[in-house]
Amino acid sequence: MVVHSYIEDKETGLVRLMKSASMRLDERYDAGQIARANKLLHYFTIKHFKEEGLQEYDFVGWANQQGLLEFKQSFGAAPLNVFNYYSLPYYLKKKLNSTPTFFDTLSFSIFS
Repeated sequence: MVVHSYIEDKETGLVRLMKSASMRLDERYDAGQIARANKLLHYFTIKHFKEEGLQEYDFVGWANQQGLLEFKQSFGAAPLNVFNYYSLPYYLKKKLNSTPTFFDTLSFSIFS
């Protein structure tokens, strides 16, 4: 129903959510059950990485959607400016896209 992938940097103590996918838009599944499964997966993931000694869990990205902000804040998340590093081709591709995005500059992190 729900899957997440992460990248972790033990040297800096940061774990970053890379991808999150679910079946929430599939009408054959109960959206509420999927939402609870997603929250539970975040909970156990955060617990695991804290036990591993990581210091920051980056939910990645900011969107002006009240429900999404409240979800992240329900874990104690707070805004955090982050820096992203891109390969030169990807950076140039992003520069050609004239639509600004907030996902590059503001993330939500917890347990710092």
